[in-house]
Amino acid sequence: MLREVWKTIRGYEGYEVSNLGRVRSVNREMKVTRVDPRTGKSVSCCRHYRGRLLKLIVTSNGYLVFNAGRNRPRSVQKFVLRAFVGDRKGLWGLHRDDNKLNNRLDNLYWGTPDQNSRDADKNGRLLRGERIGNSKLKEKDVLRLRRQSSKICDYGVLSERLGVHKSTVRRAVLGLTWSHL
Repeated sequence: MLREVWKTIRGYEGYEVSNLGRVRSVNREMKVTRVDPRTGKSVSCCRHYRGRLLKLIVTSNGYLVFNAGRNRPRSVQKFVLRAFVGDRKGLWGLHRDDNKLNNRLDNLYWGTPDQNSRDADKNGRLLRGERIGNSKLKEKDVLRLRRQSSKICDYGVLSERLGVHKSTVRRAVLGLTWSHL
């Protein structure tokens, strides 16, 4: 079992993030100055805020965010990385397992968009072939087309057999589409 370690979020004093991907506010006091309505004089006092775990919100694109008393929600993954690894300008916060809800430090790393695409391919998350919703061909059709294309040079004949446009057949045979096969 991994021990939970908390670190202060730089630029968001009063908030901490853990290596397990949780966010909390800390106990704090704020000096408040107000005008006493009876006397009309300024009165200073301290307001006490009790720390608590913050509720994490899942965005429409599946990432966990939190509100830190400001108008814009903040990404949990980026704050975990910034607190424990350091800030990396120009890099993305990536998940090793492609699970956007798993913001544990051991699952996160800074990486490039290209690394993100390779991870998606390795983890089977990349959409290609039949997994693309508007795909006209099936994998078995493409493999059969490539075998038959050496015998039949006319893409029009092959396209009529499958009921698709001849450019679809030509691109599949030449490997312009379905290049993963």
